[in-house]
Amino acid sequence: HQAVMAGDKELVNQLKDSPWLSQLDRYGFTPLELAQLLGQQECQNILLNANSRTIKVQLEGQKFPTAFSIAEFEDIFNFVYRPFLT
Repeated sequence: HQAVMAGDKELVNQLKDSPWLSQLDRYGFTPLELAQLLGQQECQNILLNANSRTIKVQLEGQKFPTAFSIAEFEDIFNFVYRPFLT
């Protein structure tokens, strides 16, 4: 969490494959959520690649939902995804 707050991309990159990725800070944020909240775009990119989360959306005219990466979801709907309330 401290590496994310400091914007230390090298340290975040070294730690991206560790169990640290799912650890919550004292406020309940994961490192990725903290990077999103603080606008640390480069840290977000590193952590998003490590935590390849998808969002299922059923688009108009389709019978079944489609899974999109967060980046694809943001591009299609033209907004920034946050996994928490702001």
